[in-house]
Amino acid sequence: MGRTTELILGLIGGIINTLFGLIIFILTLVGGTFLAALPFIGFGGGLITLLGLILLIVCVLGLVGACIVRRNHTAAGVLMIISGGLLLFVAIPTFLAVIGIFMLIGCVLLIIAGIMACVKKPDPYTSQP
Repeated sequence: MGRTTELILGLIGGIINTLFGLIIFILTLVGGTFLAALPFIGFGGGLITLLGLILLIVCVLGLVGACIVRRNHTAAGVLMIISGGLLLFVAIPTFLAVIGIFMLIGCVLLIIAGIMACVKKPDPYTSQP
């Protein structure tokens, strides 16, 4: 049974989130470098950069879930749901910025694709043994 819908939705959501996650990581890398130069807030620069890196890893996790949906649909669905759910915590506070709006669209697509991958049953007439 083909899982083309889950694959396409997951890829679109994963690519959107990875692109904007990369932009956020670059911004946190630059901002963290400036914060590290300040005398009393120096430790905050590394923390902001680490959070940007964790965000990028979670974005790639959703993309990996979309890529493995045809081999193991349950594990892929769980990966996409976890990635979309964690990214909602980034997308909702930054919703007023343009990046947050696009990340919210990507999160919704990942969550829908993950739910479809976990719930959709194989067709007994077309599935192979």
